[in-house]
Amino acid sequence: MPLILTGTSGSSTLDSSTGLAVATWTTGTRPSSPVAGQIGYNTTTSSMEFYNGSSWNIVAPTSAFTTYGASYLIVGGGGGGSKGTSGTTYGGAGGGGGTVLTSALLTVGTSYTVTVGGGGAGSTANATNGTAGTSSSFNSSTGGGGVFGNANGNGGASGTPQSNAGVVRSTITGGGGGGAGGAGSTTTGGAGSSSSISGVSVNYGGGGGGSNDSVNGSGTDGGGNGGAINTAPTSGTANRGGGGGSTRAENPNNAGAGGSGVVILSVPSSFYSGTTTGSPTVTTSGSNTIITFTASGSYTA
Repeated sequence: MPLILTGTSGSSTLDSSTGLAVATWTTGTRPSSPVAGQIGYNTTTSSMEFYNGSSWNIVAPTSAFTTYGASYLIVGGGGGGSKGTSGTTYGGAGGGGGTVLTSALLTVGTSYTVTVGGGGAGSTANATNGTAGTSSSFNSSTGGGGVFGNANGNGGASGTPQSNAGVVRSTITGGGGGGAGGAGSTTTGGAGSSSSISGVSVNYGGGGGGSNDSVNGSGTDGGGNGGAINTAPTSGTANRGGGGGSTRAENPNNAGAGGSGVVILSVPSSFYSGTTTGSPTVTTSGSNTIITFTASGSYTA
């Protein structure tokens, strides 16, 4: 009969015929109050790890592995806002960029291309659309760029794979753009999508605001605000993939541009190679190294 060793942070099983089976967890479900010397199997990184009193570490040397687990967030560029048609409708805002949060095994020594999408341009002339944002990508995954705001007053959609719709205009009020986490509403941009991959919670890919002659519709989660008759609309926030704010036709200002996208990688610090191009920002969060790309580049695993 096997002997089961149970504690507050998981259990291990000792069987004379099969040996010792240690506790298992993922990177996200590691023991919340580990003690120095605690050991277990991490199914996210496919490796044994131990707690040294301050951080988790791989038991075997990195050179013993050919692959390791990583997580990444991909945010496309937001769509640009539109400028409305004189006397009838007021432009809908651009949609927020699509977001993807996923994980994969990276192969040691392989160079992975990182593409960061740009935000779409805001409209500069009455009765014209903005332009769509471009997609970001990493490891065959894509965060779609946001769809532009439409000059007929309808808010644009967020990019694939989210594709939340912008709202259809209401009478002469431009509709808010769709966000990565939700559809737009009258004048207000749709919600973005939250991620804590960087170590802090941030909302990405929100929709831009619509507008009419007296209402500056609000952008959401990085989306720009719409502009009423004498108020300049704002652009989506850089590297958060928000849609640009729209403007009514009589407003002398151009519509807001979409915010650029971002790609963020999180890898176990014990595996981080230090080999990148594109000048990403490198930080740490717990036992992981965070690599933030605000421009296209590459990471060698």
